[in-house]
Amino acid sequence: MPGDRCLVAPCSHFNALSNAIVPRSVSSQTRRIIGRVSIWLAGLSVGRRYNAPMVTEKVKQLAALEAKAKKLRAVIARELRYELSGLPAKYGFESVREFERAVRIASGAKKVPKRRKRRVRVTPEVKAAVVRALKDGKTAAAAAKEGGVSLSSVHLIKKATGLVKAQK
Repeated sequence: MPGDRCLVAPCSHFNALSNAIVPRSVSSQTRRIIGRVSIWLAGLSVGRRYNAPMVTEKVKQLAALEAKAKKLRAVIARELRYELSGLPAKYGFESVREFERAVRIASGAKKVPKRRKRRVRVTPEVKAAVVRALKDGKTAAAAAKEGGVSLSSVHLIKKATGLVKAQK
């Protein structure tokens, strides 16, 4: 009947089907019930339930939403790059490296990693300065600091110039 409620759809859809499936000898109430059940089962067999959209429609909606999310990610990345590039100048830093160091210190990092020094070439002038410092009685560490080289380089210079006795 048009006013009855059912699980799948309005009952006006069932009247024609219920008359076609069920013979007239069955009561009208039974015909309505059988019609509703058969329509409900038919809906289940094709993968639709309670007038839900088909899976292909859901897949299309999902693809559209994924495309929209991809566009939004690109917009966010572009705007984030723009905003982050202006932060050092906004806070009065001349370079990104200075800004990064300040942020690391502010965040409570115990030790801020320093950049590795460039390798110093040991020229004859540097060797002469180290040898002079050693002959003046300075320690190897003081000679290394004065010459701007490492302690191991000072020991190699001492060995090369004969300031150290060879071990037996």
